[in-house]
Amino acid sequence: MKNIKKIFCLMLSLVIAACSVVPMAFAENEISSGEESTHSTGLIWDTWDSYLNKMNETTLRALAVQRTGDLDADGKVTALDARLCLLASAQLSKLTYQQSVAADVDGNFGISSLDARKILRTSAKLETLPFTMETTPDWGVVIGPLKGGENGKYSWVSNTDTQGLLTLDIIQKTVAAPEGSKDTSPEYFFVITPKHMGQPEVRFSLMNSDHTETLEQFSLVLTISCDVTISKGGKYSLEGLLNGGNGRYNWQCSVDPDTGITVEENDEIPFPDRETGPVEQIFTFTGVKEGTYSVTFVLKSSWEDPIKKFTFKITVE
Repeated sequence: MKNIKKIFCLMLSLVIAACSVVPMAFAENEISSGEESTHSTGLIWDTWDSYLNKMNETTLRALAVQRTGDLDADGKVTALDARLCLLASAQLSKLTYQQSVAADVDGNFGISSLDARKILRTSAKLETLPFTMETTPDWGVVIGPLKGGENGKYSWVSNTDTQGLLTLDIIQKTVAAPEGSKDTSPEYFFVITPKHMGQPEVRFSLMNSDHTETLEQFSLVLTISCDVTISKGGKYSLEGLLNGGNGRYNWQCSVDPDTGITVEENDEIPFPDRETGPVEQIFTFTGVKEGTYSVTFVLKSSWEDPIKKFTFKITVE
């Protein structure tokens, strides 16, 4: 029995090791550009910039995350998506990894008939499925594929809210329909690259060429954060946070415990040609006492609950 357990553990460790090498191998074979960084394990990993430099169809499809509930990757949540989810929950069909993530609408790392029910209710406009993701300022995300409509008459566009980040780069990529296809509408991918911490909302809309008609729309709430290390007496500035405009909503910061770091806030007007609009709030942290501190940011008014929130840690050495 002990030998069987040892063999099983050995096999499991080999599988885990093989899975760990896959991302590195993909990066080297598909998009090697000479821009690499060393992971804490000692392995060589491509940076997000190197992915951007070689963003071909293969890379787009490998990195893309489908809209929550959109199992067939057409950009919409329909009864067909619910059927695919229900079949998978009954183990009558298998889903790809991207489909499985899109099907797990309740976020419990499993696929059930409850997920299928939520997808079906969303297709009937009785419910809205949350679409959320997390990333860091030195990385990014790819959303797609989103299928255009009526042989290219309708295309997908994106925009961001003003209660988010000053800088959020979004690049639209298209993949043409296969030659000879009856539907010539391309597939759309959106490559999102954040520059600062925050919690912006990115909106996607399927619209006609003059933007007078919208067939479909949904939003992605993107939480961007990363842990920070500074020296005692050192400083770190968090920039790029935009308030709600007109002073109604503002970013507020709290530190726990609050005795080892000081926080200073300064405001700048990023759009001086506009009479009213969002203000960039800049927070500067200074290390006073060694330790690890939890930093929480909320965007709120003085009389309402927060509408956005993100956290990260600062370590003072």
